[in-house]
Amino acid sequence: MDRTATPLPADAVPALAPRQRCCWAYEKCMVPSLSAGPRVLDDTFCCGVEPMDHPCRTRKRPQGLVAGLTRLISPVAVLAALLASTTAGRAEAGRVMTHSTGDAVFLDQNGELRGVEQGGRRAMYVELVREILKSLGDPRGIEVVPLKRALFRLEHEPGQVLFNLNRTQERENSFKWAGPIHATSSYFYENSERPAGIKSLDDAMKVGAICVLRENVHHKFLSSSGFKNLKPVDSYASCIKMLALGRVDLAPLSTLSSANTDEQRLLRSTGVMIMDSQGYIAFSKETPDAEVQRWQDALDGIIASGRYDDIAGKYLGPSP
Repeated sequence: MDRTATPLPADAVPALAPRQRCCWAYEKCMVPSLSAGPRVLDDTFCCGVEPMDHPCRTRKRPQGLVAGLTRLISPVAVLAALLASTTAGRAEAGRVMTHSTGDAVFLDQNGELRGVEQGGRRAMYVELVREILKSLGDPRGIEVVPLKRALFRLEHEPGQVLFNLNRTQERENSFKWAGPIHATSSYFYENSERPAGIKSLDDAMKVGAICVLRENVHHKFLSSSGFKNLKPVDSYASCIKMLALGRVDLAPLSTLSSANTDEQRLLRSTGVMIMDSQGYIAFSKETPDAEVQRWQDALDGIIASGRYDDIAGKYLGPSP
């Protein structure tokens, strides 16, 4: 029986040594998706096929139906194993992500993300999650990712973690949750040197432009409420800068935002509240409930021990 599986036309096989031709033909016939031209490997592993299925070996090959099944199953099994190992590896290497940190964080000498002391709530969130990871014995670091990209990963990739995320009705069943890690109130802020003069949400609808963080809870809430004057950007820092420069009239910010720069000191609250919200740690839907509960237990333990208050006192900073 021909040991090269399905024969190729003579003119399709290059002028190679017999064993080289065997490997090339077997790869072309059995696993065309892996084909990259002739490959010469050692005697125990040829063309990515396990030794027991090696078509160039001198042992007797399976006959009849068994031979057909062997030729069919072997490449499929190899590819399935590769896909399974890739998926498992991706889940194990899931990211711990945050967003919209601005200048509230920095990389320390070990390349790890840290919060700036008195840097505000974004700095506090980073240090709190670092404490949770430490409590869990989890060696992963924290990455800063644009919110829209982080939400995409959270929805489409297993093993992902994202904080701080508002737990809205729209998002409730898309992810799993641990928290809350903080409660905040959001107000419209204006430039104190160019006041918008608003007294209500209806007034805010009439200003020239409102800066919002793209895809965040304010963006979605105001958009669904009929606001047509929204200008989405990718960071709170951009909103603060645009408001300070007079390029927009308003921006929704939290009362817990720090005021550590000249640009931030130009801003003041209008007193018009947008919403109260609670921030959570969100997990990919496929995350086991037991893993989410481990995070919740770690957070509860940090709160009960007083460590939460220590972190908040060190990193929250003054309110504007």
